[in-house]
Amino acid sequence: MESVDVLKSTGHSELDQSSIAAFLKWRFRPGTVKQAKIPVTFQCEGYRIKHHVLFFRK
Repeated sequence: MESVDVLKSTGHSELDQSSIAAFLKWRFRPGTVKQAKIPVTFQCEGYRIKHHVLFFRK
């Protein structure tokens, strides 16, 4: 993983940053993934917050 871009923020920088940190740890076999749009949902005590993260690998 080389880069992660937030397409739609949760409105909470801590949640956005935790998603980015997790995606930067992902690994793929060479040549299999160039980019992907991954939906992310956070849920805490009855609240749901959704946002999408675009990540790509060059």
